[in-house]
Amino acid sequence: MNRFLTIAILLFTTAIYAQSYRVQYSISNFANDSFNDEQLIVENTNTGQERVLVTNCAGCPSSYSGTTFVNFKPNRVFIRFLFNNTTLGNATINYPGSTNDCTTGNYSLNNQNGLLSPVTLNISPNISIGSTATTPVSSCDTIRFTSRNGFESHVYNWQYTYAGIGWTSIPGFQGISTIDIGIDDLPGVGINTAFQIRLRYCPGRFTNILTYSFSMCSPGLVSLTPSDTSCSYNNDGNIRLVFDRALNTGETLSLNLFMGAPPNDPMAILFTQTGVTLDGANSYTWPSVLEANTYYFRYQSNSDGSIYDSGPFTINAPPAVTFSATWTDVNCFGDNTGSIGITANGGVGNFEYRIDLGVWIPFDNSNSHTISNLSAGNYDIRVRDANMCTEQN
Repeated sequence: MNRFLTIAILLFTTAIYAQSYRVQYSISNFANDSFNDEQLIVENTNTGQERVLVTNCAGCPSSYSGTTFVNFKPNRVFIRFLFNNTTLGNATINYPGSTNDCTTGNYSLNNQNGLLSPVTLNISPNISIGSTATTPVSSCDTIRFTSRNGFESHVYNWQYTYAGIGWTSIPGFQGISTIDIGIDDLPGVGINTAFQIRLRYCPGRFTNILTYSFSMCSPGLVSLTPSDTSCSYNNDGNIRLVFDRALNTGETLSLNLFMGAPPNDPMAILFTQTGVTLDGANSYTWPSVLEANTYYFRYQSNSDGSIYDSGPFTINAPPAVTFSATWTDVNCFGDNTGSIGITANGGVGNFEYRIDLGVWIPFDNSNSHTISNLSAGNYDIRVRDANMCTEQN
């Protein structure tokens, strides 16, 4: 009786688990006659690891097929002959696939009964690719594609296609398990062009396919210059943004202003400006006046450009103007020997005062002044700083 065996051994790996192999097998004419049990086994002779694929017995079916996974690379396939669970002998073949990740071959295995068992082996990595990037990806950035490492370099034949163009190997990205691809690495791929990536890991064998596109690269933010409020109680702060390039024809910016620091609730937008263009210095000054606080911008070009956060910036307020007053009463009824002493704090620069809504008069000293030659009466005193900010209490 001839026994016919067809065994396909495929290498398997994932980006998560340790390297493993997928063994697909089908066996026909595996009927048992003189032995209690027969086992079809794959083994790695270097480590001693083995996996029983099929155990046959008298009266059992003569054909089997299935798939199993092993955590070693098989380099031997054999039939073990048992009687009362005692090994009587093996029918063995060592195949060249043990040193090649992509091998097919037809062999003849002679067992101890002198029966010829044709064996067909197919060995190839069952490898997948992955990426954590979300499409579309800014054309300023790259996309990282990963696969399980440890296989022969020919396994990592990265290919791409777009717009019905045939699959093409990506120059400069062969033989490595992880690659970072930018738009300039894929000739013919432009903004908003959908493209696909895969591995051709063996002749006629390919991984899963990932689809991505690149969006317009929004201009980079070079500098951000806040202007503080003029007074502690004013909401007249502002911000000037300078970008690293002029906008292209038809390109505009959308700017969202948030209070606080990123990340923040994307719905908590304080102000929005759309259709923004830049001046000749590639800059833009925010048109709305702002209170003293911490803010950040989120912006993109058009509606599909890359989205960037500016990082937090702070608009400060100067110290509030405060002052205190002491007075000296007149010496005699009807004379003008009274005086008021003023001491001011906070604010910016030099101080001025006025009496009863009169003209503003500079202090004699940096933060103090004495008003002399006053007659008896009630006086309204106001104080302001160099920004014309007044005491508010």
